[in-house]
Amino acid sequence: MRTVYRLYTERRANLAELTSRYFSGFTLIDAVGYWKGNAEPSAIVEVIGTSADYADTIIELAHAIRIANGQQSVYLVRAECELIEVTVDTAQEIT
Repeated sequence: MRTVYRLYTERRANLAELTSRYFSGFTLIDAVGYWKGNAEPSAIVEVIGTSADYADTIIELAHAIRIANGQQSVYLVRAECELIEVTVDTAQEIT
């Protein structure tokens, strides 16, 4: 099993650079968040890894983003998942 970590934060120009200091692979998703009825540029940083390897590092990243963005909080969602890598060599169909 793998763990999916998602950080919900404000969208800032330095987010990819900051995240790459902690993880060599991640997904950065542009979003629109709402706070007290007002739309604001938001982002979701998604990292997939093992719980044991990434748990401390993702918390460190969340703190770094919170400080860099001047936010009171950054939301972190953690979920266990099954990771299936689909490649040209995948021999069986996934149902």
